[in-house]
Amino acid sequence: MILERHFRLFATGLIALLVLFQVSSILDETQTWDEGIHLASGYIYLRTGDYQISPEHPPLGRILNALPLLAYPLSFNTPRSVASMSAAGYDFVFRNRLSPALILNTARAVTILLTMLFAAWIATWTRRHFGSIAALIALSLFVFDPNIIAHGRYVTTDLIAAFTIFLAVTLWIDDVLQPTDLRLTLAGLALGCALASKYSALFLIPLVILSGFAMRRFFRVGILVLIAAIFVAIIYSPEFAHTRGGTLEAELKGAGMAGGALKWTAHVLHLPHSSFLIGVDRLVEQNEVGEPGYLLGRISDHGWWYYFPISFLVKTPTATLVAFLTAGVLWRKASGSRAVLASITAVALAFFLICSSSGITIGHRHILPVYAFLFAATGAVLSARPRLAVGLIVLVAIESMAVFPNYLSFFNQPSGGPSNGARYLVDSNLDWGQDLGRLGRYMDDHGLKRVCLAFFGNVDPLRYGVEYLRLPHNAAEANCVVAISATPLHGLYAEHDEYAWLRTLKPSGRIGYSIYLFDLRKQTPARAGLP
Repeated sequence: MILERHFRLFATGLIALLVLFQVSSILDETQTWDEGIHLASGYIYLRTGDYQISPEHPPLGRILNALPLLAYPLSFNTPRSVASMSAAGYDFVFRNRLSPALILNTARAVTILLTMLFAAWIATWTRRHFGSIAALIALSLFVFDPNIIAHGRYVTTDLIAAFTIFLAVTLWIDDVLQPTDLRLTLAGLALGCALASKYSALFLIPLVILSGFAMRRFFRVGILVLIAAIFVAIIYSPEFAHTRGGTLEAELKGAGMAGGALKWTAHVLHLPHSSFLIGVDRLVEQNEVGEPGYLLGRISDHGWWYYFPISFLVKTPTATLVAFLTAGVLWRKASGSRAVLASITAVALAFFLICSSSGITIGHRHILPVYAFLFAATGAVLSARPRLAVGLIVLVAIESMAVFPNYLSFFNQPSGGPSNGARYLVDSNLDWGQDLGRLGRYMDDHGLKRVCLAFFGNVDPLRYGVEYLRLPHNAAEANCVVAISATPLHGLYAEHDEYAWLRTLKPSGRIGYSIYLFDLRKQTPARAGLP
């Protein structure tokens, strides 16, 4: 069969297409909100070994993104507190010896490389268990997915977490099916990578323990967890020279039942300082206290259980949803092992339910790990219906390419598309500061000297040629072209919903899908051609 004989050629072509989408769309985007913080943290850790100032995320992804920057003569300032990390990130990217574009795109290239490896592993592993047709279906769904394209370009922890979680689970499945020392070692290293990439990967620990109990493989599970723990310890080892004394117990907040249990354990065992455990404690505290989130026009500090179900329905391509649904109906037609298919589907469901029970509902990107498992499972089922699969993939590709280059702002057509995305979600789902450079070019093209601005981002607008005044609190005080990001426009992170008055007006235009324009100048004949 032609697909079998030329599998590598087809897979390589699809992965090359993915890279083309990513590179051609990222060069035009401003630094997103979190990128400078992640990048500066990783670089400081590489240069000093000090990670105590920013333990809220594990360091592996940050280290990898910052690693190629060691070749450049860059300066950095070590922040004095977590609160000052944003300023440190800005200074590192925008006040350094090299251009911000070179610094940022060098680091982003690492995430793009990880996305390529992710795609290659999905294809390789799915082919091994379900065949070449299933692998190409899974790979195609991955390559054309706007969420993968978007977050597979940024200096954040989201893509590497999705990759390493999928890698750990699939390698552990391989070892369960055919135990070897090499497979066990690789699975342990992959689990360590996942734990050192994002704390959400902690769900894997009870998962592998339960699977070990179910199959009576206690010793192998113990070795697996030990290898992962050793890897995490190695990643954090540079910080040992910077431990500031005191006990771990004193540094823990102990919020909620889980935080209290961690603090009690630290007390009983007299545990020394550990940025990893401090980060876990901060995550537990954040989950207990909550984080401001937006859904369907409402704002809440404690989230909604239906946040991720809704985000999944509106942020997943239409034909991909149809493919998932079809696979659920036709699962008995799947190629390969039913046990493997059930395992990866169960992992995806478990992770989705854990996220849905969390109090942190600030971004669809947090359920990115679900997709790879569902793509592989869907490929396994639809391989028995290749014509249907091809038709659905073509529709996914069309819907995905229609939003180019604004992949971050993707919303599917049944939800109204990206133009109506703010009805459902804002923040990193739509508006992460990525369109500021486009606003600057728009102002140049339309002869706008300045705007009244409310921008959601941690970049100085002047860096992108955006001369601005502070946005007034009401229409009577405004005699300007207003440019406002979707996030503050809809009340998130905006004190007392201070821009609610603008929501009663019809926008004059839009930059990308994240910055709205309102022409409130009193002399309408002098308008600068707003669309």
